[in-house]
Amino acid sequence: MKTSIECESLYEKELPISLDRINDISAQLLSYVLENRFVDGFSEKNDYSFDILLCDNNFIKNINRDYRKIDAPTDVITFALYSDSEEKLIMDNTINLGQIIISIDKTYIQAQENSVSAEFEFLNLLSHGILHLLGFDHPDEERLESMLELQNKMIESVDYVKI
Repeated sequence: MKTSIECESLYEKELPISLDRINDISAQLLSYVLENRFVDGFSEKNDYSFDILLCDNNFIKNINRDYRKIDAPTDVITFALYSDSEEKLIMDNTINLGQIIISIDKTYIQAQENSVSAEFEFLNLLSHGILHLLGFDHPDEERLESMLELQNKMIESVDYVKI
């Protein structure tokens, strides 16, 4: 499996994790889910791509307002092209999963609230976004708990700084 990740930062301050590390860890997180067959319809034999956009609270607030009708910043928004659409975007035998948008402002705020490192909080948001790209959703508390358990397993599969 080959994974192509395009990570772009609009965030003008220091990131909790380097762009190169984001690319490496994103590929590892996706591989973990596919290799352990936590999701149907996807295989580690395919090639995948997705985009990650890092931004501030103001940027994500506008996205949240325009697409979710919630006029407030959020931590992560995912546009799942492959799992949410009948139109499958496959180019050069690579499945385009979509885009994950993460607010770095929220990452730092939530890290402080949860008494964890900003890197660990970022990995929570990134793994959550990857699961959404693969079709996971959490319409109720039970599904949310299941998704959070899988996120924890994903994060445990990579090296990170928790505190």
